[in-house]
Amino acid sequence: MMRTYVTLAGGAKSDASTIFLSLNTAGAKSKAISALAEKKLTPNYVKILSGIMKLAKTAQKHRDKLCHWQWGTATSVHDGLILVDPRKQIKYDPRDFDAEPTDMLVYTEKDFRDMYEACHCICGLGLRFTHLLAWNCPDETDTQYQELCAVPALAEILNH
Repeated sequence: MMRTYVTLAGGAKSDASTIFLSLNTAGAKSKAISALAEKKLTPNYVKILSGIMKLAKTAQKHRDKLCHWQWGTATSVHDGLILVDPRKQIKYDPRDFDAEPTDMLVYTEKDFRDMYEACHCICGLGLRFTHLLAWNCPDETDTQYQELCAVPALAEILNH
C-alpha cells in the first residue's frame, strides 16, 4: 500500500512520503492512506481502495499469527502444524503442555496455499490500483478499471 500512498502524495521525493515512512503501525499507515484517498480520489476509487485495504487487513491477521504465535507439532495431527496463541501458552507449564483445542489452530498445506493465493491476489490488486492512479484515474468505462473491479475477491466486497 506504500506505493499507492506515495502515488497519491505526489511521488517518492515528497515530504508526505517521508512522513509515511515514519509511521510505526499498520493502523496509522492505513488511516493516512484513507485520509489522502478521501481528499484526492473519486468516491468509486475510494470504495475500490477501501475494498483492497479490507482484504489486506484480513491477510494481515493471518500474517500476524504466522509470525508471532508459537509453532508446534502433535502426534495426533498428521497433516498439519499447530499454532498456539502465545498469550494462552503462558498459562501452561512447557514441561507438561496440554493446551485446550480452543487455544490453538492447525494449519495444513491447503491453508498455506490459500494464504499464499490471497496475498498474491492482494498484491496484484494493489499494483493494478496504483497503475490506474498513475493513469489519472480513468472512469468506469475503462477496461483496466472494469477488470480490477471484476476480480472475485474485490467484486464481492464492492457489491455489498
